[in-house]
Amino acid sequence: MNAPECLLCESRRSALIRVAASCVTIDGDFVECGVYKGGSAFILSQILDFCVSYKRLHLFDSFAGCSAPDEADGGCLSKGCLRADEIEVRNTFGPDERIQFHAGYVENTVGELPSAIAFAHIDLDLYGPTKLCLASVAQRLQPGGAMVVDDYSPRWPGCKAAVDEFLCGGLLKGWKPKLIPGFPDNAIILTR
Repeated sequence: MNAPECLLCESRRSALIRVAASCVTIDGDFVECGVYKGGSAFILSQILDFCVSYKRLHLFDSFAGCSAPDEADGGCLSKGCLRADEIEVRNTFGPDERIQFHAGYVENTVGELPSAIAFAHIDLDLYGPTKLCLASVAQRLQPGGAMVVDDYSPRWPGCKAAVDEFLCGGLLKGWKPKLIPGFPDNAIILTR
């Protein structure tokens, strides 16, 4: 297996590793929403290998690029950008029945989320998909589990707005947010 390039800065990559590794003993599977070329998904698969975990890693991506942004996204992306080749990403992992791909836009695949989630990495960039994914993952996240949401910064206004609204909503009572500073963008960890 060849490791694909990971676009996360060092502080966000380190936080992803630390938080994901702390969730290996929690009931449920690992999920990544927004796979792009598979860099952070590869890291998650390596954590599961290193910890000799039999958890499944569910990878959700359209592989057709971003969906159409809306006003909340501030014009930072356009439909179809950040497209990755699904076959290339699949080939990164080789045959591994623990890794399950879910191709399609979030609004069409969110029903395929596992019923119990130990860890989720959400990197969807846009308001609508991030908001939908947060609500759906939160309902399935097990006690002690965690979500890491990338692009929590003013540079990605839609993603930041979706997280802020989620944190202010009643659904997140009892959740603890922790900012992961990064350059040029931040991420946020949400734990129960």
